[in-house]
Amino acid sequence: MRPPHKLLQAFARQVVRSSLCAGCAAVLTAPAQSASMVRYVIFPRFEESNETRFPPYIELLQKALDRTGAKYGSAKLQPSPLPMNASRSTRELQLGTVDVIWNSATRERERQLLPVR
Repeated sequence: MRPPHKLLQAFARQVVRSSLCAGCAAVLTAPAQSASMVRYVIFPRFEESNETRFPPYIELLQKALDRTGAKYGSAKLQPSPLPMNASRSTRELQLGTVDVIWNSATRERERQLLPVR
């Protein structure tokens, strides 16, 4: 099994032209409060119900969370209560309403947020 940082590197390679901006690294590296506690990592709900671009990222991120669960505690991905477009998801990440977003990289986003590559 790969160490958590190798899983994150592999995930980042899958994202190719997008930047995954997040408090995700903090969720993966912070020790669990209790072995039975499940952390929920909130991501923006898709605006369209038939969205096909992002499910592979969600599946890969959940696999990374599952593989690091024994060391860092159990974590599950959960969509936000409301759908969000790119600009709103960026604001919600800054407010702490969502824990992870993926979006195309811009200088402004990389200045405001922590990109994971």
